[in-house]
Amino acid sequence: MTAPPPFQSLAPHAFAVAARALLDTPPPQGGVLAAALTGSAVELGRQDHVVNLEEAAHGLPLVCRAAGGPPTFAGAGVLALAWCVERQVEPARLINQACRPWLKLLRGLKVPVAFLGRDALSVPDAQVVQFMVTGTQRAYLLEARVAHHASLDVPGRPAFTAHKPGDRRPTVPLVNISRHVPADSQALLELLVDALGLRLAEVTAAPPAAEASVAPASWPTHGAGVMAPLGRVVSNGTAVAGPFFGSMGLTQAVERGRLAGLPAPEAVAAALGEPGAFVLGADAHHLVAALEQGRPP
Repeated sequence: MTAPPPFQSLAPHAFAVAARALLDTPPPQGGVLAAALTGSAVELGRQDHVVNLEEAAHGLPLVCRAAGGPPTFAGAGVLALAWCVERQVEPARLINQACRPWLKLLRGLKVPVAFLGRDALSVPDAQVVQFMVTGTQRAYLLEARVAHHASLDVPGRPAFTAHKPGDRRPTVPLVNISRHVPADSQALLELLVDALGLRLAEVTAAPPAAEASVAPASWPTHGAGVMAPLGRVVSNGTAVAGPFFGSMGLTQAVERGRLAGLPAPEAVAAALGEPGAFVLGADAHHLVAALEQGRPP
């Protein structure tokens, strides 16, 4: 029997470029992109802004993730996966369905894991896998970060305090939870990919430079914003950003509406009315409130 090909090790930016290519390829590319990350960086969600890091990245390079979601540590000890899913369910049900094969796998490895809603797989008082999503009218792009030997928490940020199921909690490496979890990244990646039942996708070569802020650098650095389920939604009065999940082009559509003179509620409604548009981890009223509180650029 031929041994399976080794999984690649990729820098966070290279993975982000390859993940985006899965969705950008017409039709969206099949298969799953899977890699052990290298180096040390902080990933920002596609719709987020660097001001939400609160200057806690401690000089680590910033990388813009293909999908949205809260900032995470990305580097050695973290496994990254991305795959496209046809739009056959509502966005709110996507992660619920996608996590089921891994729940079965991790429980078989003696990890007491559960899905408590929102965007993560949890163990008591901690989380071990975080999911991220974006999409177009044709397909979703689903990403996952697995805390294998390293936490997904951004170094230097205050520890999360959970008040109800599904709230963000600190992440704990899987190898610290169960001795049945393979210590070798190749072995665990193979199990994760096999559980999804997908073939491996081809990795697209990426340029070496990393992306940083995904919104204007002139935005306010503190004091502005509206708290949503996944974190603070911020605005400069024209554009809006935050650690939520949104469809490709959502925040750009909101900004176009504001620049055309639309009031905040109308700009958000128009953006969410475009084909395939969605937002998760924040609601329309969070976006509107942030826009109305934001300072004009």
